[in-house]
Amino acid sequence: MPICLPTFAGTAQPATAGYANDFSVELDGTNEYIDYGSPGIFNFGTSNLTLSTWFKPTAYAGSFVMLLSSHTTGAEWGLFIDSSNNYKFYAGGGFYTGSGINLNAWNHGMVVRDSTNINIYLNGVKKSVGSIGSGTSITMGGSGVGTGMKPGLANDRYEGFVDEFALWQSALSDGGVSAGATAGGDIATIYNSGIPHDLDTLSTLPNAWWRMGDSDSGTGTTVTDVGQGVGGTKQNATLNNGAAFTSDVPS
Repeated sequence: MPICLPTFAGTAQPATAGYANDFSVELDGTNEYIDYGSPGIFNFGTSNLTLSTWFKPTAYAGSFVMLLSSHTTGAEWGLFIDSSNNYKFYAGGGFYTGSGINLNAWNHGMVVRDSTNINIYLNGVKKSVGSIGSGTSITMGGSGVGTGMKPGLANDRYEGFVDEFALWQSALSDGGVSAGATAGGDIATIYNSGIPHDLDTLSTLPNAWWRMGDSDSGTGTTVTDVGQGVGGTKQNATLNNGAAFTSDVPS
């Protein structure tokens, strides 16, 4: 008869057969960046949303280092890290913050909007909950969305590695935990004790998912979107100014 092995809460589960995470993208903090263009998927409006990001900063370059952002004039949204090791989401005129980023190490951050709240998670822990009006629209800037920097802007540049960026047009579950507690539900599954999880095994599949090289054989300058898309449309990203795939990944 088959032997059933136990699983334990809080331990990383093995990768699904056929799933591997072998590549990330390295950015130099000077002028290298990832350009996602200006797809409508980044105009979140008043709908629920979830953002998931893996990142390994090798320097804290300033107060508004662009991790994933359309922020240009104060009217749009932005996902940043700052010089005080904070993970920050800007939307609707306010900042939502989670502290405790580790320098020179892989971190996992998530932002979830569930109607009237913005929830911030860092490395599997729910860091903060902040109110946002149900009628507050989160919209994209006219110059599109970038990681690392944006063309023509003097914003602080990101130096380090990024991997496995994903976006859902829905609010994923954290198991109902309060701020300061270890998240459960979908958030815990995705964090997976610090090892990226196969998002195609979730009950709610990502609308966009940039694997940072794993879908592109770790070559070239295209970062293929392997998500479900929106209305049948997916959005590939492009590496610029020498940004390149590397084998340094969360593990």
